Amino acid sequence: MNRSDRSFASTPAGVLAPPTPSAATRRRVLCSLGALPAAAVLPVAAQTRDGWPALADSPGGLQHGKWVWQELLTGDPERAAAFYESVFGWSISRRGAGERAYRLARRDGRPVAGVLRIADGRDGRTPAPRWIGLMSVPDVDAAVALAAAEGGRTLVAPTTQLGRGKVALLADPEGAPFGVIRAVDGDPADLDPVAGEWLWRELWAADPARMSGFYRALGHYARRRVASSADRDEWLLSTGEQPRAGVVGRGESVRESGWLPYLRVADLQATLRAVTAAGGRVLLEPSPQRRAGQVAVIADATGAPLGIARWPQEGAR
Repeated sequence: MNRSDRSFASTPAGVLAPPTPSAATRRRVLCSLGALPAAAVLPVAAQTRDGWPALADSPGGLQHGKWVWQELLTGDPERAAAFYESVFGWSISRRGAGERAYRLARRDGRPVAGVLRIADGRDGRTPAPRWIGLMSVPDVDAAVALAAAEGGRTLVAPTTQLGRGKVALLADPEGAPFGVIRAVDGDPADLDPVAGEWLWRELWAADPARMSGFYRALGHYARRRVASSADRDEWLLSTGEQPRAGVVGRGESVRESGWLPYLRVADLQATLRAVTAAGGRVLLEPSPQRRAGQVAVIADATGAPLGIARWPQEGAR
């Protein structure tokens, strides 16, 4: 989370309303956001002899509860890399060879994300592509145990990634996948995101109150209800004065829960045109009823969903 996220998270409740598309559209979005099948595992063999790239070039101290990294798991990393380079100005370099390669994305030279080939399930099918966020924790093993005690489960057991730190892949009680990490060199600093960097993350959940409690325990968050109505509930998770994530009601018409990360963009309509030109899809068009028309939900060229947001507050790095 970054300083400008404070503005993104503290706008009036009517602007913060989660997307309210048709049931069919919401199912299309959430089918990719939902539970990662137990048979599909993060390809830990992506590590090379040089180890894993660090999360930041100049990391700082540990920030428990900060979402410090995003990994794209996809069946077609090459196509995904071309999409993000074209649409968001990323520069993506490859480490290792073949299907076990790891791709590191940078924006203006700064690390922003990783891209890995997702492993096939036991049925031989490639799971739906998705973005996985990593939360910083001081003790990965303790976080895994706490998640299990609170109703979550372990998808990939804690493993040490040379040069990066200790990582585990979990699922919350509603099945939404996410990761926890103890970075060996510390976490990226809280800085204002520029266009092409991560602005926000929100969980679409069946029971936002329960799920906000689950993550509050893991991230040592302060929790505050932002809005509530007959068909919508939203909670804000913060550490100190820093908003870290939102948890919103996904509605009864959607069967799966999942995390949706948002990239900041300078021009929303121009970005949407670039998305379709690069082989992606627009899942939710901007609407005045959703955050003053400043957000949209897209799928990249491999089908992974993510949000994009034009946020007017500007801040110097």
